[in-house]
Amino acid sequence: MNNFIIAQIFGLIALLSSIIAICQKTRNKYIVFNIIQNVFSAVQYLLLTKSIACYLCILSILRLFVYSFRNRFNKYLNVFILIFFLTANILVSVISYSNIFDLIPIIASTLVCYTVWQNNLFIIRLGVLISKIMWGIFATISLAYFSILMDIFLIIWTLYVIFKDKKHNNYK
Repeated sequence: MNNFIIAQIFGLIALLSSIIAICQKTRNKYIVFNIIQNVFSAVQYLLLTKSIACYLCILSILRLFVYSFRNRFNKYLNVFILIFFLTANILVSVISYSNIFDLIPIIASTLVCYTVWQNNLFIIRLGVLISKIMWGIFATISLAYFSILMDIFLIIWTLYVIFKDKKHNNYK
């Protein structure tokens, strides 16, 4: 099998992990499946020779792991951790940047890194929505077919949740 087909298989597993993640009832279980999704996405992008996306997925894995312990940190440590991950995101991006299209996952990853650290659920969902649109564009450019499907699915799901919560007045 060539790398392209193997990459698509990893993308399919990432898609399935992503679907399983949003079905979870607890934040910790969601994070575990999101970590699994990022592992398979990282391998997929590595096989597609999109190293910047691979590195950003690995950084996302580390961020998700730390985020799972977020409630145990005080306010100042949370700010320090956010600054650390934003700085790491920028450093990884500068080191692995190779063409103009690499700006797409750089911006998407930086945006989601910042927004998931917020306490406003609407801001988090809006940031994730914009990020998924950008990752979908990058997946299209990269020919990461199952990542395209995953991003479309997550865009639709996020829009559904935003409108459902808006309708029930859950955003204040």
